[in-house]
Amino acid sequence: MASKSEIISETVHASEIFACPKCKIKRDVGSFCKECTPNELVANFDKWSSGDEKIDELIRESQKNATRYDNYLKWFPYECLEEFKEIARGGFGIIYHAKCEVQWRGCKPQLSDVALKKIKKAPEVSSDFFQEVRTFYQCCQKRSHDIGIIRIIGISKDPEDGQYMLMMDYAAHGSLRSFLKKFYSKLNWKTVIKFVKSICEELHSQSNVKVANKNTVGEQSLAADPDKIKSVITCLITT
Repeated sequence: MASKSEIISETVHASEIFACPKCKIKRDVGSFCKECTPNELVANFDKWSSGDEKIDELIRESQKNATRYDNYLKWFPYECLEEFKEIARGGFGIIYHAKCEVQWRGCKPQLSDVALKKIKKAPEVSSDFFQEVRTFYQCCQKRSHDIGIIRIIGISKDPEDGQYMLMMDYAAHGSLRSFLKKFYSKLNWKTVIKFVKSICEELHSQSNVKVANKNTVGEQSLAADPDKIKSVITCLITT
């Protein structure tokens, strides 16, 4: 059995491991420090640019206000994308799948599957695209679960047509409805109830986020509407 002095020594050692070497404040995940990391991100503002001042300012704003290692936006040059291909097309936009090396401040780089959404017929940064980025970012800031609303990662640009693209986590099984159609027979009631609870809590946390255009959110995020909540629950129970 460890002695009291050994326990104290181990506790102190753990505290040193998770403390920021600069300000000595305890860090959350990886090497992210709420005090120092935003300042480090600000120091790199002159090392990148999207080519559009409004987008640059939105990314900078998110980085200055970062509260955890993965809740701020990043600029990803097109050269960072691998295996870029179209996977879906609708009246409002085009969805692509790609692989991209994503590295958050203080974390090891990781090759990740990402989804990119391009708003069609937008020769420059349209108000719809800018509003979509801002809305998604606000939703991600308010999300109450890591498994809730799909996370926005950043922004990239297609060099062929000059259009900007919203980069998000890739949902391998598509929308919630697609997931249920494919896997519902394998879900037990405990999992179904967990889904319902998670969705309702997410909708509640998003209730103050103003959505200017419902098309900009789509199935990635449901509006805080009782009828939509009822629809989702009915879908989960009766699919």
